[in-house]
Amino acid sequence: MTDNQPEPNFSDTGRPPPRGFRLQQAGAIVEPKRAVSGWLSVISGGLSIFVFAPFFAPFGYLFALFALIRGQVLLALAGIALSTFGLLTSPIFLAMAGLAGFVWWVWPSWL
Repeated sequence: MTDNQPEPNFSDTGRPPPRGFRLQQAGAIVEPKRAVSGWLSVISGGLSIFVFAPFFAPFGYLFALFALIRGQVLLALAGIALSTFGLLTSPIFLAMAGLAGFVWWVWPSWL
């Protein structure tokens, strides 16, 4: 295309937009949103279950927050659920909860 010729507009030609694209009301072609932050939330939540929860669970929550902001509600909720499950089944968290329970059980006897 030369500088003085406008880009072809699919709404002017009557042809449908390319696959994966959509037309806005003004006729501009817009690329669809990608659900990257939602899928990163789900992947981080899944890794928090099987690998190292204190590292991956916060990333799962962070990406879930980004996904909620972008409107990817189901992926964000899945990421939050997986991150929470990974955190609750983490040996480090279970040790901290056990230590807190032990202190709570022993503390009244010191008074």
